[in-house]
Amino acid sequence: MILPVPVEHDRTATFGVWLCVPDHKEWTRINAAARKGGSAWAGTTFEGRLATAIQPWPDVFGAWTRAVVPAPNQVPRLVHSHDPLLARVLTERWPEELIRSRGEHAVRPLSGGPTPNPYRRSLWSRLSGS
Repeated sequence: MILPVPVEHDRTATFGVWLCVPDHKEWTRINAAARKGGSAWAGTTFEGRLATAIQPWPDVFGAWTRAVVPAPNQVPRLVHSHDPLLARVLTERWPEELIRSRGEHAVRPLSGGPTPNPYRRSLWSRLSGS
């Protein structure tokens, strides 16, 4: 995955990251689209938990996020998060010096156990239309 970070002077820094997709059916669907490639891959949307600690924002590790494949044969890009910090990382413009001087990656365990996917509405909310 690519984590695009807006940087001052209308530039974008890109970070390679990993997503954990915990739902087996979803993982199978994503892999099938990737194997087919082309138009089957382009536009594929999926969610997962960020499994890479990114400096200077190590607290985004474990945040739920949405990825989209922008075009055939391209790498998915993170496009949205309900997590307040990751949402800021994806949308705010950051100083170039902050990106360049980000230092070592901090590795820490994913804590708190399973968390609900904020992109999946419950069966009740789908049935009730809310």
